[in-house]
Amino acid sequence: VMERYEVFRIRQAVDALPEKQRLVFILSQYGDLRYSQISELLGIPEGTVKSRMATAVEALRKALEGSSPSL
Repeated sequence: VMERYEVFRIRQAVDALPEKQRLVFILSQYGDLRYSQISELLGIPEGTVKSRMATAVEALRKALEGSSPSL
């Protein structure tokens, strides 16, 4: 039950990301694409991919920080 709750919370946090960050995060983490591949796919500089990813990870970290319920 707790594992499903954590998956749900992560999914909610990812869904709450701005679209550009969410897309880069999903392509990287779930699509298993390298930054260079994402850059080519989206037609944006690799530095932009890295920046969006860093911002997404920080937002997810903040959203999920201390969110685990204690039993």
